[in-house]
Amino acid sequence: MVELDWAKLQKKFDKKNVLQIMLDYPSQIRQGIEIGKKFSCPAGEFSDIVFCGMGGSGMAGLIVKQAVFNEIQVPVEVIEDYSLPAYVDEKTLVIAVSFSGNTEETVACFEEAKRKNAGLIVVASSGLLAEEADAKIIVPSLPQPRLGAIVMAVPVFFALEKLGFIREKEKELSDCFGFLEDSKNSMNAEAKKIALKLKGKFPVIQAPADFGVLSCRMRLELNENSKVLALSNVLPEMNHNEINSEILPKNSFFVFFRDNGENAQMKKRFAFTQKVFKKFPREEILLKGKNKIEKLFYGILISALVSYYLALLNGKDPNEIPIIGELKKELKK
Repeated sequence: MVELDWAKLQKKFDKKNVLQIMLDYPSQIRQGIEIGKKFSCPAGEFSDIVFCGMGGSGMAGLIVKQAVFNEIQVPVEVIEDYSLPAYVDEKTLVIAVSFSGNTEETVACFEEAKRKNAGLIVVASSGLLAEEADAKIIVPSLPQPRLGAIVMAVPVFFALEKLGFIREKEKELSDCFGFLEDSKNSMNAEAKKIALKLKGKFPVIQAPADFGVLSCRMRLELNENSKVLALSNVLPEMNHNEINSEILPKNSFFVFFRDNGENAQMKKRFAFTQKVFKKFPREEILLKGKNKIEKLFYGILISALVSYYLALLNGKDPNEIPIIGELKKELKK
């Protein structure tokens, strides 16, 4: 069997050097730490938090929410739309995340938050939001928002810490940087193997609810980078609906994110789910790391790499998203 020439595929399809950006994800943690340490929070006491953001930008809010779920004592919601919940008022902290600073849905939420006198933090690289916000986290520019989800998420931990919502995260994040740096070569090799298995398949991605953002993240990465449709959900929720599916695409391929900290009932659920769908091939990705943050960022990086190599196998540029560009033109008419 002739070994696949990945370097040749990379040269042909990866015009923006997306692979190097992904392999630099650990450095985004370090960048985010420095940005977060310098950030000055808005004054006020807040009783709830609302993130607003779309696509890769909205993912930053989902990552933070998942990471602090078992610690934070106030409600946290992520809005992916043009408007905020009716309850938002001056006691709400709204965190508007838009990599470009011009995402129309997020700009609309930002303007609504101002009208409601909510607390406001903007996370952006540039654009309208970066110009208009008083409290802003400015992140470095990258070719696509999804490539900056980590550097957008990390400074938010520091904002939440300074506002008294969560405990200090700097050490965990610094340790995570070193952990990912040490792991990325082996993750890169594993991602190539998984991508080869996913070639020509319909990915069905499942994760334990504690890491549910990862099933969503991998699905979005496969959509945008690899240009394939995928399905994602979490356990135990999928055991109440999707598990009943008897008619699936014949080329379905299951990807299970697994955590060695799963309780006994969750282990039974995964075992039973895999038994139900035993006629389909599957891959398990064990989330490595000594704490939730390390496991989350491990899953984010390996998802990115899998989607990258599948893009090359599909003959697609992992950076370009022309259909979204067409949509934006239509919306401006």
